[in-house]
Amino acid sequence: ITARGLDALESRHMKAILQWVRSGGSLCVLPGESTDSSRLAFLNALQESRESAPLLVDSKGQIVFSEMNQILFTRTGWGRSIILRQQALENKSLSSDQQARIPFFLWKLKQSQKEYYDQEHHWDDKKLIQNYFERERQANYRNYNSYATSELLSLKYQPLFTGGMLINDLMPAELQIVPTWVIGTILLGYVLMIGPGEYYLLGYFKIRRFTWITFPFISICVALFAFIISDYYMQASHERKTLSIVDLDSKGSPVRENEIELLFTGSYQTIETRIKSGLFSPLNQSELGRGYDRFNSPRNTAPGMVGAPFFQGSIPTQYSVYQRMPQWTPQLNRIVNNYPQKEQAGFDWSSITVDQLNSDESRTKLKSQVKQTFGENAILLIYQGTTEGKPKRFTLYLNERLAGTPLRPGRITALLTPIHRPHTQYQVQSQEQVCFMDDLCVRQQQGIFQIVSQTSPAGGSNFEDLSILDSSDSRQWLVVVYVPGNERDTIYRQFIVSDT
Repeated sequence: ITARGLDALESRHMKAILQWVRSGGSLCVLPGESTDSSRLAFLNALQESRESAPLLVDSKGQIVFSEMNQILFTRTGWGRSIILRQQALENKSLSSDQQARIPFFLWKLKQSQKEYYDQEHHWDDKKLIQNYFERERQANYRNYNSYATSELLSLKYQPLFTGGMLINDLMPAELQIVPTWVIGTILLGYVLMIGPGEYYLLGYFKIRRFTWITFPFISICVALFAFIISDYYMQASHERKTLSIVDLDSKGSPVRENEIELLFTGSYQTIETRIKSGLFSPLNQSELGRGYDRFNSPRNTAPGMVGAPFFQGSIPTQYSVYQRMPQWTPQLNRIVNNYPQKEQAGFDWSSITVDQLNSDESRTKLKSQVKQTFGENAILLIYQGTTEGKPKRFTLYLNERLAGTPLRPGRITALLTPIHRPHTQYQVQSQEQVCFMDDLCVRQQQGIFQIVSQTSPAGGSNFEDLSILDSSDSRQWLVVVYVPGNERDTIYRQFIVSDT
């Protein structure tokens, strides 16, 4: 945003841009030499996490710039922002290191790329190829295929192969059906009608010779009645279950909220979903869990059976979404709440520090605090990046029955069930096991996530913008609390970056 563009913004524009940056976007602002109070407040809100003094204006309305604040790099919530004095850019007073740091910071390149980028001012593709061949020599030396580099360097979107576990987690355990007593009453009435009822009634009128007409007539009527009763119960039968993902900054303030909702109906019917101040995107569940078969052909590439939704109302403020649901077909929808709820569960997220996460004793204490707030069925996970690029994960079960033993596995949620990476187009079956929760928090090194650790929020029909942790940066931590429920499961994620 240039100085001219900043002057043209209204308060509602600045509010929306600030929320987008806080939820994971990247922004560079080039303010001029003077500004008003509302735009100054916007600039200071972008650097709220900085401990340095805020930007000020003098009596003439001029921004007080110094040698220290010609350019400011700030993590704003889950996003990143740069405030760069426009005059400094025009006068070319920035050092070469400062100029090179701008794209590295805004593009969210991984920490493993920093050393090469500082020298070449470009991301390192050679290291990716070397790491791939080294891994292939160790694991798949008998099926070595050099053409896999074309797949390796592809930065296109790649669906989560663990996404099928999300459907398993949200699928209902049971559906409403016709009650047993109703079925029994219909059968009993049918037997009474074709047995003693028909016999005595036709005998009373001395027309038992017409039983060959009354018997099929009664059977057809009872069958139609049973169909109507069944349709009545099945029409009212549809299940909704939601996975709510609430993202928090280092101070515990919500920066965004995503809802992944599963619809499952017992009959063909139109389902209405009401949205208020949010974005709606239907997900194609056939892409979740997609891999390659033994003939190197993609699996599950058929489009979803649920038709395109239609909308009614004012988007995105308040509207309804209607979907024509087939019978026994799950449908996943993603809803991004533009402005998440300010009040969260009574837990002091701001008290969590890096020192507390580094210690086993402190993690145990944190586990007790989480159990007291969220209950014993909650699960605490702590992720940390490493210099080797393989993130650490500390899993703390608040209920030991969920953890289980090697001989007797616990009743773990499907979101934490590890599965093998499927066949890729040029590779054999991988021995690596990951779960949906891992992919949700720190994406595996495939596609664009070989280069970057995070993408800006788009609210689209995939989960690409939900990942946050840089697996190669040991300063980054992600605290995750999973809270199961009957109609809604909730995941709280707090992103913390150490200063050292």
